[in-house]
Amino acid sequence: MRPIKTPKFILPRLLQLFTVVMVIVSGVGYSAWQGRHLISGPELTIAAEPEVVQSGRVITLSGLAENVTSLTLNGRPIMTDRAGNFTEGIVLENGYSVVSLDARDRFGREVHWETPVVYVEETTVADVSGNDQVVMKGL
Repeated sequence: MRPIKTPKFILPRLLQLFTVVMVIVSGVGYSAWQGRHLISGPELTIAAEPEVVQSGRVITLSGLAENVTSLTLNGRPIMTDRAGNFTEGIVLENGYSVVSLDARDRFGREVHWETPVVYVEETTVADVSGNDQVVMKGL
């Protein structure tokens, strides 16, 4: 029995093929990793969602907007810092209002968030016993 001899030129060709395949796989993987923000689209994170019934005329909406080119609050453009954080005050009308936040990326994809808010004025009423009570008007 004689041993099987392999030609000497197969190993370098296999190494070359392996190297080419690894470069291609690495390039596709790196492109997918860098493009993950483009694939995911715009993202909105609201820090503290406002309560439905408000007694204060002004509320503050803050959060984080990622992968956006434009951000609007009730149709009015608002600005973010470099990290995407935003803080904006909203003056409420009497009664029922809707607070809406729209974000759009450079490909036209949109994210919409909205919440209802009811502004009810507070008044202090003096009780006969001397204890002051807070009464919500309109409820």
